[in-house]
Amino acid sequence: MRKLLVMIAVTAFLGSGALAAPAVAGAAPAQGHQVTVPFTGSSTFDLSTPACSFAHQVYDASLGATAGGATLHLDGCVSLTIPFIFSGTFVITTAHLGQLTGTVTGPVGDASPTLCAADLSSSSLDFALTPTGATGAFHRTNGSVHLTGLWCSPAVPDVPGAISGTLTGPLPAPLAH
Repeated sequence: MRKLLVMIAVTAFLGSGALAAPAVAGAAPAQGHQVTVPFTGSSTFDLSTPACSFAHQVYDASLGATAGGATLHLDGCVSLTIPFIFSGTFVITTAHLGQLTGTVTGPVGDASPTLCAADLSSSSLDFALTPTGATGAFHRTNGSVHLTGLWCSPAVPDVPGAISGTLTGPLPAPLAH
């Protein structure tokens, strides 16, 4: 009877998550705490960059209301597909937390219903940001960051259109404050 009670107690203890499984050599570390950070900014595109088969696009935004000057910069090409696919690089920079760099890809689609002023085209943004380099507090970022948002475009090359949305992922918690 005593053995049965000990087995039940051990099973309950392990099942409660009180003990973590040992790390497996070569396994990727667990992702950090998920943080959601709002962003606002602008985007421009041009149709004359030789490196891009269709359009070259840049997104620049400020992160969070009080993120201490954190910025987001995306630079890449848009393919002439349905939906359009943006692919390129990203940099998240902060004055105190360091820098996160990597690749970005995802669709730029029609936003429905139209969420922009009548004279602007609305496009949804749904990008995966995959870190490839990190400094400072970003060195703990393990896993991709997801960007969702809206681009209100004047549909004219080199004329900025407003962007807004959120970044969600294993980012340093101070970004959300």
